[in-house]
Amino acid sequence: MRRPGRTRGKERTAIGGVLVLALGLLAAATLRPDPAGAIPPESEVWSQYRAPHFVIFSNAGEERARRVAEDLEGLRRALGQVTRLEMASPLPTHIFLFDDDTSLHPYKHRYRGEPASLTGAFYTGTHADYITMNGQMAAQARVTIFHEYVHGVLRNNLPGLPLWLDEGLAEFFSTFQAKGGQARIGKPVPWHIGKLRADLLPLTEVLGADVSSPFYNEFEHQGVFYAQSWSLVHYLLIGNPNRRRQATDYLNRTLRGEDPSAAFGRAFGVEPAVLEKELANYVAAGLRHRRVPLANDRRVELEIATLSRADLLYHLGDLLAHQGGRRDDAAFHFQQALDLDPGHGLSLMGLGVLAWGEGEHARGRAYFSRAVEAGGGHYLPHYHYGSSLLAWGRATGRGALDKARRHLRESVRLEPGFAPAWARLSYAYTLGAEVDGEALEAGRRAHALLPTRPEVALQLLLLYSRTRQLDAARELVEAYFEPRGGEALQAARQVLERMDWLAAGDSPTKPGG
Repeated sequence: MRRPGRTRGKERTAIGGVLVLALGLLAAATLRPDPAGAIPPESEVWSQYRAPHFVIFSNAGEERARRVAEDLEGLRRALGQVTRLEMASPLPTHIFLFDDDTSLHPYKHRYRGEPASLTGAFYTGTHADYITMNGQMAAQARVTIFHEYVHGVLRNNLPGLPLWLDEGLAEFFSTFQAKGGQARIGKPVPWHIGKLRADLLPLTEVLGADVSSPFYNEFEHQGVFYAQSWSLVHYLLIGNPNRRRQATDYLNRTLRGEDPSAAFGRAFGVEPAVLEKELANYVAAGLRHRRVPLANDRRVELEIATLSRADLLYHLGDLLAHQGGRRDDAAFHFQQALDLDPGHGLSLMGLGVLAWGEGEHARGRAYFSRAVEAGGGHYLPHYHYGSSLLAWGRATGRGALDKARRHLRESVRLEPGFAPAWARLSYAYTLGAEVDGEALEAGRRAHALLPTRPEVALQLLLLYSRTRQLDAARELVEAYFEPRGGEALQAARQVLERMDWLAAGDSPTKPGG
């Protein structure tokens, strides 16, 4: 269940899904930091395991860390093969694999003042996505993590999916298993099948649901909605090749902004009742999973390093900072790290992020400056300092803007795949008078890493405008903005019209203006 500010845990509700907890309600539940129980004992050894596409922080040992890495890398490959989606993520994924529930306990998010009962959870943040897992109950946590990871992939590729398709796809892949070079996807989910034997929602209501729909939010109806969404996706992906092609057409139409009900009729060529009957027959006949050969199915190579005590406390504090309502606990961790190492740049940066989030921008910027001065060669302090200068620089002149660009350039030099830094650097170049090849490169890289973000595409269009690259601008408008429509297209057309005026008259003003 992917909703802003929500997580999923082990506890099964009547829907057979995972307990959903609203982080937005947790601000009042912040607990006072407890030095005796809020941080791992000094005797506990934590290591960092860097897989090709994930970073695991764990006290559970290499064997369990490797299993988690192989599971997630396998799911990532299978998703790419089956969906043909772009699997590159604009944010790194940090996995915290705890040895047992005792070590996980201080790092569970709080619900009504108490640690939530869960084995795994997913959080998204400004500079990373975060997963927590109980290493002794990894099988139970895996369903939650797979579901949420799929939501992240869909968010990066296809924002604005119809709710039934978003949740149905996440449930479909949540039972993923890989073994012997093959992936099993679409394994039947018993609790969903049980719900499908009860009174069902009309398919028109499932297709038209959004996050405000009662049966998406009310406990007694959630199970049926999830079961029907899952079974419909199962049918479209596995049960009927013709319907699968039509589903692709339906998806493209809805992403272009067509009304979902109208898009359904045009794509499937039948009334929802016809598809509803087909789906009932498919479920009655028994759902089967699909086996997919996994390309490059090999042992995952891990880069292993023991975490210093200060680094561990920073990373755990960073996790807490993104849970909602646990800012004091996060600050406690950062300060404990600084007590050990007063020049620990990441912890200084962590305090800056907390201050900035509270609206204390001058204090946040000062922490970011100290974090950069501390060195350490990490890209995040440069990103946050550059971003803070950028927010400040427009009011303070050229010097701050130049400094912002320098630090953002250093951030992408240190970590070329970090999309937010490219986006901020691209934006920084749109603010100045001069635009050169370096500015265009920043715009192109940002757009390539964040292909679903219209504001990033608009930044690139503005850079094309500033360099009089009319052909490139027209191509971008045709390929990116026109299929999406809406306000972004209107803004893009205004930029293009001005470029046409400039090309026609070689003048910065509209003829007659």
